[in-house]
Amino acid sequence: MALSLKRSRFFYPRRPSLSQSESSISQPAEASPSPTLSLQAPKQSSSATEQVAELLKITKHIRTQLQEAQRLRQLKAPLLDPAEETWINSTISDITEAAHDIAVLLEPTRIEQEIGNGRLGLRRQLRWKYRDGQRTINKSQRLLACHRSLIGVLSYLHQVDRSLSTSARTYELDAGISSSVSLEVGELEVPPTEPVQGKIIAPSADGLKYRVERPVEEMIMVSGATKMESVVGKPAEKSTLTPGPVDCEIDDLLAWRRSRVSLAETKRSVAHIARQFEADV
Repeated sequence: MALSLKRSRFFYPRRPSLSQSESSISQPAEASPSPTLSLQAPKQSSSATEQVAELLKITKHIRTQLQEAQRLRQLKAPLLDPAEETWINSTISDITEAAHDIAVLLEPTRIEQEIGNGRLGLRRQLRWKYRDGQRTINKSQRLLACHRSLIGVLSYLHQVDRSLSTSARTYELDAGISSSVSLEVGELEVPPTEPVQGKIIAPSADGLKYRVERPVEEMIMVSGATKMESVVGKPAEKSTLTPGPVDCEIDDLLAWRRSRVSLAETKRSVAHIARQFEADV
């Protein structure tokens, strides 16, 4: 009954981002068969020494794979979702518990075998045959069942980076420009931000003439394909402008103002002469 409850945890979660073809790879037991899947419990017909040696070999091999699974779990923890973490943690916990139970039963026999240079005493052999051996073989069945799930965890952890790299985005800098894209360049003139400077050259019969000096104008070249902008500068242009009707009105206004100034100066001169005349009289 306990074995069926433990086997209910043996499943392989799939990432929702993977396609149907890639999801078949996410089942590691089918994608990468391992020779460790052929591990079997020792036969009951073999001797106690052979059974102990076989169980020690299996336990050592599984502990090595367990350490690798723990290392990969810690390394790739940021890439796992909660469901995957639960599955991996429960699998590692199950196989750790199963390996510990077998190690407890094997430890007295292993110590005596090491002291006796690979031999077991008659008393230890009888105890193994009628008590410890049967219990250890039964627990080894659960250990091998957990080991099959551990193989799935190892293969899945090895494929986490691979599954993420297949759905990686192609950024704009990495993407090439298609040959069907036509590189059309549009010109956008930017009006000068600085004020226009001008000065009077000389009066003429038609009125005054002005020389206007414009600052350097900028022209932005915009590419429709690459969206890149380049600024092209034009040299300053000098142009001579002839005043129009509005300028003629300004000239008349200036002439009228100059006449008023002349009249005021004449009045001041007459008043000054009158004061001097009165002073002389």
